[in-house]
Amino acid sequence: MDLSFLDGLTIFAIGSLAGLAGGLFGIGGGTIVVPLLMLFIHLPITSATGNSLASMLLPVSIFGVIKYWKEDLVNWQCGLAIAIGLFIGSFPGAFVVVKIPEKIFTLMYSSFLIYAGAKHIFMKPKLSSGPIDKYDNINRGKWRNLIFFLFPGLTAGLFSGMFGIGGGAIIVPILTLVYKMDYRVAVATSLFALLWPVGFLGDIVYYVNGNISLVVTGLLASGMFVFAGIGAVVSLKLPKSIVKKAFGLFLVSIALKYIIEILIGFFS
Repeated sequence: MDLSFLDGLTIFAIGSLAGLAGGLFGIGGGTIVVPLLMLFIHLPITSATGNSLASMLLPVSIFGVIKYWKEDLVNWQCGLAIAIGLFIGSFPGAFVVVKIPEKIFTLMYSSFLIYAGAKHIFMKPKLSSGPIDKYDNINRGKWRNLIFFLFPGLTAGLFSGMFGIGGGAIIVPILTLVYKMDYRVAVATSLFALLWPVGFLGDIVYYVNGNISLVVTGLLASGMFVFAGIGAVVSLKLPKSIVKKAFGLFLVSIALKYIIEILIGFFS
């Protein structure tokens, strides 16, 4: 793939924006990377998706995870269970793209994001008078209960393989709405889960089909690596209610983007 110097700067900027959002909201950044690669670099959706997923093989969120770890917000046991689910789910997700109509899954995904976004925007946060217990609702120390945390990982892995996203836009809402986890613990745990090369199996599918460029992947990963820590710092400084509402608006905007794309394709 021939890229100009301006293309390289643009790709790095896209990765930087994705890293900032990742540190803020605990997401991998694919929801930002894929459409922007298509818009500014004119990559086809399969290449944009493949490069987005490949950029997350490296520990690009390490500085964000360190910031949350120092605040004792990372539930690493749950994070590892989610990472295992992500690893398993990304492989069938990549195959689903070519086997099942994408529009059906896109509408399902968008519907979930609108629901989760609305809950984050309008639901009043549960206030705690004491310190946050990052093990709340999982029965501390009982590893057999952690098998239930494979579910958000498997679900996010499926969509990760399909849409080239890290999966945080699925993981964080599930952890907060289903498992009733504190929002910042959910963000920190999601980012920790995405730290591992969970999309490796899905990346194999994209790579053998010629949809991954090492140059594009490297530039994206570099931007994510630098800016994920900055996003985490900003998230920890802002009031929790503001971050939750911002995340809700972010989810709804993603859903509307996908729905508009489907409508445009339907009427064109």
